[in-house]
Amino acid sequence: MSKIQAFLLLPESSSIHSILPDNYQLLDGNTLQVFLADLGISLDIIGREKDAQLYYAPINIEAFLESFDEETNELYLINPREVLQEELSAANAEDWTLQKKQKNNIRYFIWNIDAQTQLTPPHTISEIAERQFANENQDKFILINQQAVEVTHNSSITLMRVADNNDKTDIPYVVNADNLENWLIENRKTRYFNVHPKHGENGTGNWGQSRGNKVDVLECSAHEAQELLRNAIGDCRKSERKFFNFDTNRRKYILFYFEGNNPQNQFHGFHIPNENENKEVFPNLRKILQKKYSI
Repeated sequence: MSKIQAFLLLPESSSIHSILPDNYQLLDGNTLQVFLADLGISLDIIGREKDAQLYYAPINIEAFLESFDEETNELYLINPREVLQEELSAANAEDWTLQKKQKNNIRYFIWNIDAQTQLTPPHTISEIAERQFANENQDKFILINQQAVEVTHNSSITLMRVADNNDKTDIPYVVNADNLENWLIENRKTRYFNVHPKHGENGTGNWGQSRGNKVDVLECSAHEAQELLRNAIGDCRKSERKFFNFDTNRRKYILFYFEGNNPQNQFHGFHIPNENENKEVFPNLRKILQKKYSI
């Protein structure tokens, strides 16, 4: 079963490559806070994503943190180390260097229009490349490029592996949380909506009751539900089966229920009565949807 492998890369202190900028621009307190806030949203998105794993490299984290000492922390009233530790832990991030695939005797270059930049091992981009070369499970890979690499001519980074055969691979990247959400919609396994007779369609045809309990109804068409399912959000740390969205036409939350590991990747769903939304919708997801739809 294919999964999504996401790799975090942060800007480092005293970078020697023009394409890998120094993180000096973050020494302003407001800029640092905005940076960490957006990063936190991206890490939370991956942490919530079903069939996804977030990876990081401690050497990259430490190189990022070199610019921020205790005096800086007191001045900005924020401790980047504590923030990163908390966010990585909440997202169940793993240290990829413990299962390193790249090889020390092979040279890796970022290959772009302007220049070729050799990467000093171990490097996150080289690791993604090696995993893509040996991708037996057809996993999807994404680099969370948090102001770490300056590549603007397309949405991927071309890496060359100099060995017996000079292989190239394109590594997709995102630069912010909005980019990441859109990438996931396009690249996660396609979700398919299934009308369940229990919940009906277009507000009719539901069972009314099941085992003595009222059955909620799907108030829209299957086509509308399919569109809402496409960008519905879940939190696999709470449930791998429940996903939510907000139907702006009916001003109600809609719950999609994953029907299990089946080839069709099917979901059925229904609208949540307004009086039950606080009980049914996970608080963190309700907060995200409220902000997105100005509820």
